[in-house]
Amino acid sequence: MGATFTYQFGADFVSTLVGTSLGFMDIPIPDIFSYAFLALLVMSAFRTESDNIFLTRRNKLFFAGINLLTVIAICAGMLLTWTPIDQFYVNGIQGRYFIPVMFMILILLNNDHVKISSQVRARLPYFAAGLDILVPVFILGFAYVTT
Repeated sequence: MGATFTYQFGADFVSTLVGTSLGFMDIPIPDIFSYAFLALLVMSAFRTESDNIFLTRRNKLFFAGINLLTVIAICAGMLLTWTPIDQFYVNGIQGRYFIPVMFMILILLNNDHVKISSQVRARLPYFAAGLDILVPVFILGFAYVTT
């Protein structure tokens, strides 16, 4: 399974995880949009100075265990249903299978050491809305150029 993670989880994995490329028939969207959406998700997971919700170490271990079991189940499912017997790594793993796990991993980022300001947290939806506008503009421009 180690070879699967080193082989499969590159830039394509990030783009399929965030949702800018869900398959081979999609319009390719630049990786900068994927990384921008991922950065917004990560920043939204951090605490602000005024947050008073704390996760105990036991809760974080529980979430980490669920994440690990889910990743193993996804890899096992692809190993049994999609991978040839003589293959060195697991075929068929796409980032979109890990979208439910991604949010539980983001919960694990909540800690006392890394915080963002309340002003930055309040502006995150505006940045996301801006990206949501830029992506269709890019798609329309791409479709116009290719036709």
